[in-house]
Parts: sequence; C-alpha cells; structure tokens
Amino acid sequence: MDVGTKRMRQLLIIFGLTIITCDLLACECLPILTLEQQFKKADIVFYAKVQSLNDKNVKGFRETMHFTLDSLYTDKGGYHPTLRVKEVYKGKLEKDIELNIKSNWGLCDVFFKTGTYYIVFGYFDKDGLIQTSICTPTTMVTDKQLIRQIKKLK
Repeated sequence: MDVGTKRMRQLLIIFGLTIITCDLLACECLPILTLEQQFKKADIVFYAKVQSLNDKNVKGFRETMHFTLDSLYTDKGGYHPTLRVKEVYKGKLEKDIELNIKSNWGLCDVFFKTGTYYIVFGYFDKDGLIQTSICTPTTMVTDKQLIRQIKKLK
C-alpha cells in the first residue's frame, strides 16, 4: 500500500469515527434509571423472539446512515424487527402474537438479530406504534437472570 492510499484510509477512518462520535453524543440517556424505574416508566415490557427483520422494506432504507456506513449490515441484524411475544410482564399484549417495532433510523435504536430472544421495554408513540431505544434495558437475553429480575417487578 503506497503512502497516499494509507493516508487516505487513515483520514476516512478518522472521519467515520468523528461522525459516529457526534451522533452518539446526540443520544442522551439521562437521567440513568434503575431497572425498577425503567419498568414503571415503560408502557409495555415483554419477552419475544425476533422472527424477521424488515429494514429493506422500509421507505428510505437506502438513504439511512446505517446503509451508507455498512450496506451489508442487514446480514448481521436490523432495526425494524417482527417479534413473536412469548411472555408479557407489563401492559396489554397477547402471548404468541407477532408485532413490529418502529425505528426512527437513529443511533438510539436497538439493533436486533434474527432468531434471538429479547426483553423489550416499549413505549407507544402518538400513532400507537411500539418503540424502544438503547436508553431502555431492552436487551438480547443470553441467560435467564434478567427475566428473573423482571418477574420480581410484576
């Protein structure tokens, strides 16, 4: 690799990190709340499996920052999942229904992976659609510890 190519690559990396850092700062998760406070604040809390991802079907998909930075990100996961509800801890949802999570294509959106299970702390927007963010305890379930903690909050 010649010096010019190496320098250009370094500048592109610095530029990319600068954009990501600036956007990350735009996602403010303050004040920091306990799990119990987050549970009380959420409209719905449920355990679900990611059935599919719908990013490619959403208007504006190709213009998003996510697609621009990594056009193959949908091979890894996505921001517009269809979930099958397995258990409801708070709110009025039926078990075994499928529902979609609305994303705003921002860096505060949760990145979901197909075939995995999540605890979702959701909120209804003005149109009645469910949203979540990285500022909630919404997370992929890798062990049952979080589920046990949430069951205690019911």
